[in-house]
Amino acid sequence: MFKSLKLYTCQHIEADLLLRELVDFGYRRMDSCAQEGEFARRGGICDIFPHTFELPIRIELEGDTISSIKTYNPVSGEPLWPHTMVIILPVREQKRLRTQSFSEDIPLESFVDLNAGDFVVHTEYGIGRFLGLERIKLKDQPKDHLVIQYEGEEKLYVPVDQMHLVQRYIAFQTRRPKLCKLGSKDWQRTKLRARKAIQKLAWDLLSLEAIRMSSAGFQF
Repeated sequence: MFKSLKLYTCQHIEADLLLRELVDFGYRRMDSCAQEGEFARRGGICDIFPHTFELPIRIELEGDTISSIKTYNPVSGEPLWPHTMVIILPVREQKRLRTQSFSEDIPLESFVDLNAGDFVVHTEYGIGRFLGLERIKLKDQPKDHLVIQYEGEEKLYVPVDQMHLVQRYIAFQTRRPKLCKLGSKDWQRTKLRARKAIQKLAWDLLSLEAIRMSSAGFQF
């Protein structure tokens, strides 16, 4: 089962539980965060240097509630930019993912910083716009959800325990992406075309390598 530690502003979490989770994920407790895989705590502040992050993050707690999450300069301690949410993977999980083929159930590393207005991709529903977090009562139990807007002002509410299915939208062009329509099969067709294109590319590369291996060379 895929494991991840999901942290977001206004989340209710016990500080001791957070520290135990980090230790269980293979992180080392230090006086300060100098390199990846370390964390430190001072009162209501917990610093974490997740793997694959370029800089550490600072979690500020007010009681049992996360009041802010910010990337900071490890040398000066200066806060640099805020985050709405972050996903932290275990140290050993990070190493395993580097050698594992991509799966739709495994989040991309681009989901370390989401803010309202960002374009995102849900693996099942496609491209939408992230509006923020909203707490909804389900069976008399309040539960936080990601709110994603799609074409026609339709909204999708994703429980935070399924946020690994949502990725930041990445494009190699500056043009704004077209929002998908909920209930449409366009996104499934897009995924199918992409999957076939990847399979064709893989086959072409394998064929090219086979030709190279079977060709006779010249000795110089």
